[in-house]
Amino acid sequence: MDNKDSTISTLANGRVMKPFIIGLLFILIFFGGLTAWSVLAPLSGAVIASGNIAPEGTTRVLQHLEGGIVEEILVKEGDQVIAGQPMIKLEQVQAQARFERLKSRDNAMAVRKSRLIAELHDIDSWAPDACCRGKNHLVGTSEKMLFDVRREKYQKELALYRARQTQLEQDIAGLQLQGQELTEQIDLIEREIQNVQILLNKGLEKLPRMLALQRAKHQLKERIVSNGARIASLRQEIETTDLRQLLAKSSRLEEINQELLEIRRSRLELAEEISSAQDVLERTIIRAPVSGVSENIRVKTRGGVIAPGAEILDIVPGNEKMIVEAKVRPTDIDDVRKGQKAQVHLSAYSYRSTAPLEGIVETVSADLMEASAPVGPQQMPYYAARVLIDPVSLANLPAEIELTAGMPAEVFLTTPSRTVFDYLVGPMREAIRRAIREP
Repeated sequence: MDNKDSTISTLANGRVMKPFIIGLLFILIFFGGLTAWSVLAPLSGAVIASGNIAPEGTTRVLQHLEGGIVEEILVKEGDQVIAGQPMIKLEQVQAQARFERLKSRDNAMAVRKSRLIAELHDIDSWAPDACCRGKNHLVGTSEKMLFDVRREKYQKELALYRARQTQLEQDIAGLQLQGQELTEQIDLIEREIQNVQILLNKGLEKLPRMLALQRAKHQLKERIVSNGARIASLRQEIETTDLRQLLAKSSRLEEINQELLEIRRSRLELAEEISSAQDVLERTIIRAPVSGVSENIRVKTRGGVIAPGAEILDIVPGNEKMIVEAKVRPTDIDDVRKGQKAQVHLSAYSYRSTAPLEGIVETVSADLMEASAPVGPQQMPYYAARVLIDPVSLANLPAEIELTAGMPAEVFLTTPSRTVFDYLVGPMREAIRRAIREP
C-alpha cells in the first residue's frame, strides 16, 4: 500500500514540475531576449524642434532710396510678379530734368572736344557732329563760329609773321644789291685814284683831287660795312620772327591741349553724375527684385508721397529653395551640428497622409537667440537652426499640398543610434558622475 502511494506521489510531482520548468524556461528566454535586445539592438534617436517654413532668401522688403510722388500703382495685393517687372511708377519730372541737363552739358563738352581736336590737327574746315541736332543745335552753331573766328585769327597772325619775314628778306636782298653797287663804285674810284696819282706825280693834277677821291672811297667802304651790319641785324630779326611764329603755334597747341585736358577731367566727373542721375531716373520705376507674390503694399493711392528709405511693399519669393527655421532647445544643442540629416513634418497636415520631408541642417547659430514672444513657451531662448528641405522631397508632395511662408513644422534632427540599455543606464551614470563630484 505504501509503495503504491509513493508511486502515485512521484507521478503527481512529475506532472506538476514539468509545466513549471517549461514556464520558467519561457520566462528566462523572454527576459534574456529582452535584455539582449536592450543591450544590442540600436534605436534611432532625434532632437525635436519646432519651426516655420520660409523661403531660403527670406521675404524681400522693397524700399526706395530717394522717395518721391506716386504716379501709378501697377500691382495689387497677392499678385504674382516676375523679376524685373514694374510695380510702382514715381513721377520723373525732376529726375528727368536733371538727367537731361547733365546730358546736355556732356554733349556740349563733346562738341567742344571735337572742335579742339580739329584745331589741334590744323584742319581747315570743321562741322559739328550729328549730336548737335535738335536741342544741341545752338551749341554746334556756337562752336562752329568759334572755330572759324579762332582759325581766322590764327591764320592772320601767321600771315603777319610771314609778311614780316618776307619784308625782311626783301630788305636784305636790297642791301645786298646796294652792297654790290657800292663795291663797283669803289672799283671805279680806285681806278680813278690810280690815274690821278699818275697825273699828280707829273704835276698835272692837284692833291685835293686825290684826297677827295680817297675820302669818297672810305665813305663807300663805311656804307658797305654799315649795310653788312644791317643785313646781320635783319637776319637776326628773321630768326626772331621765326621763333615768334613757332611760339605762337606752340602756345596755341598748349592752350588747346590744356582745354582738352580740362574737358576730359570734367567729362569724367560729369560721367559719374550722369550715371547717378540715370540711376535715380531708372529707380522712378520700382521693379520686382525677384519673382514671387506681392504682399503688404503700403502705398494705396496715386499722388501719395513715399519718404526716402520708406518700406513700400513685400515680395515673398516663389521659386527659391524652401527652408525651415527651427528653434532648438539649449539642452539639445550638443546633438545638433551642420550637415546633420533631418526630417520635417508639416504640422498643418496629418502625419498619416503626409510623408515627412527629408532635409539637412545648413547652419546653426553660434549663440543663443532671444525669443520675440513676450509670454508663453515661445519666450524661452533658443539656438536657430536652418534646415534646407530636399527638392526631391518637395517634388514628391501631393499636388494639393503647397508650402507657404510661415507654415508651422516640426523638425526631427537625427542623432546617433543608442540602445535601450543606454537610455536606462545613461541617467543613472550621469547621476552617479554628479554625485561623485559633489563635495
